[in-house]
Amino acid sequence: MTFRDPTARLRNWSPLLAVSAGPFVLVLFVLFGPFLIDPTYTHSGLGVGVGLKILGGAPTIDPNIAITSFALGLRAAQDAIAGHLPLWNHFQGFGAPLLGEMQSAALFPPTLLLLLPSGQALEHIFLQWLGGAGAYLFFRRFGLGTTAAIAGAILYEFNGVFATLRNAAFNPVAFLPWLLFGVESSRDLVARGRGYGERFTAICVTGAMGALALYAGFPETAYLYGLFVIAWALFRLTGLTHREAVAVFLDLSIAAGLALALSAPILVAFVTYLPEASIGGHGEEFVGMAQEKETAILYLLPYFYGNFIAAADARIGGLSISSGGYIAVAPVVLAAASLFAPGYRTVKLLLCAWLLIALGASHGWPGIYPAFMSLPLMKLAVPGRYLNPSWLFCVIFLAALMIDRLPHMTTAERRRCVHGAIAILMVVIAATVTPAAEMLPRAWQSVPLSVILSIAVGTLVTICIVTALHAPRLRRVAIAVAVLEAGALFIVPFFAYPRDGDIDWKALAFLQANTGYQRVAKTDSFGLGANFGAAFGVGLINFDDLPSPLRTIEYVRRHIDEYASNIFLPESPALAGKELSDRRRLLRQRLPAYAQAGVKYVMAAPNFYAEPAGEVIWRDEKPIILPQGGVLRIASRHTTTTTQVEALTVRTSNFRNTTTGLLAARLCSGDTCAEGTADFANIEDGQLALIPLDRPLTLEAGGAYTVEFRKEGKTAGVLWTYPRGGDAPLQRALESPSPLTDGYGIELAFVPAGRPKPVHVSRSMSIFELENVRPYASAPDCDVTLRSYDKMQTSCRRASQLVRLNVHMTGWTATVNGNDTPIGLADHTFQTIELPAGSAEVAFRYEPPGFAAAAFGAAGAALLLLTGFALAAWRRYRSRVENSADAAPAVP
Repeated sequence: MTFRDPTARLRNWSPLLAVSAGPFVLVLFVLFGPFLIDPTYTHSGLGVGVGLKILGGAPTIDPNIAITSFALGLRAAQDAIAGHLPLWNHFQGFGAPLLGEMQSAALFPPTLLLLLPSGQALEHIFLQWLGGAGAYLFFRRFGLGTTAAIAGAILYEFNGVFATLRNAAFNPVAFLPWLLFGVESSRDLVARGRGYGERFTAICVTGAMGALALYAGFPETAYLYGLFVIAWALFRLTGLTHREAVAVFLDLSIAAGLALALSAPILVAFVTYLPEASIGGHGEEFVGMAQEKETAILYLLPYFYGNFIAAADARIGGLSISSGGYIAVAPVVLAAASLFAPGYRTVKLLLCAWLLIALGASHGWPGIYPAFMSLPLMKLAVPGRYLNPSWLFCVIFLAALMIDRLPHMTTAERRRCVHGAIAILMVVIAATVTPAAEMLPRAWQSVPLSVILSIAVGTLVTICIVTALHAPRLRRVAIAVAVLEAGALFIVPFFAYPRDGDIDWKALAFLQANTGYQRVAKTDSFGLGANFGAAFGVGLINFDDLPSPLRTIEYVRRHIDEYASNIFLPESPALAGKELSDRRRLLRQRLPAYAQAGVKYVMAAPNFYAEPAGEVIWRDEKPIILPQGGVLRIASRHTTTTTQVEALTVRTSNFRNTTTGLLAARLCSGDTCAEGTADFANIEDGQLALIPLDRPLTLEAGGAYTVEFRKEGKTAGVLWTYPRGGDAPLQRALESPSPLTDGYGIELAFVPAGRPKPVHVSRSMSIFELENVRPYASAPDCDVTLRSYDKMQTSCRRASQLVRLNVHMTGWTATVNGNDTPIGLADHTFQTIELPAGSAEVAFRYEPPGFAAAAFGAAGAALLLLTGFALAAWRRYRSRVENSADAAPAVP
């Protein structure tokens, strides 16, 4: 009889448990911690009562974590779970490809996690764990010991790209070590003379991981680190015989072909979309742009300029979000020491070479940058932002080599490593700190605590690591310090999430119940956030996405908003002065054009149709606190034409939504007065209060008026005052709880009688309905009954032409009563087809050209993949059975 060691199974699983410990703790932190991680609270436009944050700024350097990765990813997940292939997004602009857009990661399996509470954070944690597992397997396959492999895996799990860049660019980073693991597996199996059956499993794993890297939604990241994978693969062919090198090359080529075949559907959707899309600066605009030299210090001290966008100084805040991910101090010190340790000379040479190439390409070094940008497709990429994963991995690899070698080094070797590490660290500090020296006074003035803490922590970590390198028994100290630094730096941005808040579900429910197949439009600072119409199933004409349909952009510029760029948001591009006021004026003037584009509702502030009592400058605001029964009474004159007023608006504050009671107003012209109230429970902190008057009141042109505000209820409220702008009339305080600063006034506006009234008012927005809205699908002398966005029934009294307010792109087909019919263009944008007299069933269908063939090929590749895994599982099962039979005692 054979006896098994009861601890053997635990020992076998202990590396996986060690690699999983950090992500598990992070899951608990996300699910049960004090922060609201869901971007719906911060980016959807529906967040109300969102509380204070421990840290200022943002939790990530790119808002696309919410407006593309989350909002569009959630749309794709909802379509998939409903049984629909997520090819088209009806809820963005005039419609847009969803799968071909890529950033939605529409067919990426982890995207389904977005359907869960805090789903995006859970998806990211899963990918971190997956990346860590891949790194561990790679380091072990390469030949490192278990301890070093675990340390390297944890450092990769909590690397600086995962910490800072959490939009769709985050997703492919998990698969870099898996691709390297595939290279090592193929090389190792060939070198050991294993048969093709065993090698095919490694081919399948590499192909699957390569395909997932493309499905992950950001091909730019995968392409850039793919260059490093290719360099590593070519390097690892050295040392093999010619026959072995050819075998490895063929195995990797098959894996690459398998990856491309598996990802053919998304690649076909993407490639066929691009000719009819705008890609913004990803064409030629970014060529020649590189990381600023002042950002180099962020690789070591990521919060030297404060948390992301937290600094009051715009220049410092801009630098804080420029880098595409940091490495921190501990891995750099360990990596520097590794260069002076014995062993792996050529490997270290390659890693250092790639490190210099990547940094040179990122920062525009002469010679390196032009050569790198001459590579295929580089004009579409931004190396300074998305090249970081590969060189970060190089540093972590070097650090793991040092951790692995440390117990086997002599005292002299360790001393040499320490001296070398200090020398290189001095060079690195000089190279990073010197360019940032001129920024130091501004950083010290703007974020002094960040500067002090960054330098203090960096110094402490350096001392600890250098001390630990002196003795083999202190290796665990070095690992602990490196891991603690990585975890601490990773968790810092989470403190920029709010701790409490709510969602304005009433406004969303109104839009979902009443918009139908029409659209809504936002105004600056009010309404659904960019692309969040897709997340909630509400057609939103505004969009922020690249690629974007060219026809949509051209229509918007031609008919709606000439200031729109490659995206369509009323707050972008940021304008000032005359251009800003002109854009706001044009928005009101062109509301009929919005209606002709199918927009039924405009989401705006309560004063959307109001006339300002005078211009204010939104800076240096000062509060007037109204206690219970407190009164602010102001006298001024009406400078515009005679107006009959039926409501007024004023900007208030309610102490982070804690104020209760009413804000009463009394507007008087001569001896005639009108009154009204607003409930603080319906006013979002810092926003405008809409106060309807009990009767219309006429303000004469040039005439004097008084307005009085009184706080009713136990808690205090606030009215904000601002500097007067332009020729705004003077506001004189007749009664006030505190003096009104000279030249200041409240932000007051009057709603003229007869102006459209909001059909819904809530804390996040006021919703106004437009007139003469063009139906989503219509035809002269026809009744059109919509069954969905793509299916309808028509009943025409004569032959007619149907216009559907959906942008026409290659891939759209239409049938009338089951017969194919050509699709034409209306307004150079929308889809139009001919209708016969009588009843007809009309159906539209979108499928990128070549998609069916790509899906068929991907299905075949997936079947091949599953066959490979099944054969591998069968071989393992047979091996266990045979080993059990060999170990069984002989029968007497």
